[in-house]
Amino acid sequence: MWRPDRKARETVTFLHLFSLTAIDELSAGTYVVEMLEETIEGLSFVGYRRVLTSITIASKIYGAAARQVIEIDPFELEYARKRDKERQVVTEPAPANLAVNGLQY
Repeated sequence: MWRPDRKARETVTFLHLFSLTAIDELSAGTYVVEMLEETIEGLSFVGYRRVLTSITIASKIYGAAARQVIEIDPFELEYARKRDKERQVVTEPAPANLAVNGLQY
């Protein structure tokens, strides 16, 4: 049985709906992402290659108590995180009596 040389786990929080190619639309929330890496042989230094990235979600079939682990593209996940962060930019509403160039808004 193959075992990774290195394993990392991270929690990722989305504040908005998001989707990945491997998964239809997911609701905002915190998800567990796991990365598995193996050693690259033949180098003069220790190097690793990522061989698997997965996300754990609630099962749509069996409900929130059951979990499902799905392999995902790490670059797609980073793009989804970036888009979520860009959507977090909050703009303040204009003051009630804003006057610009003599015009009242």
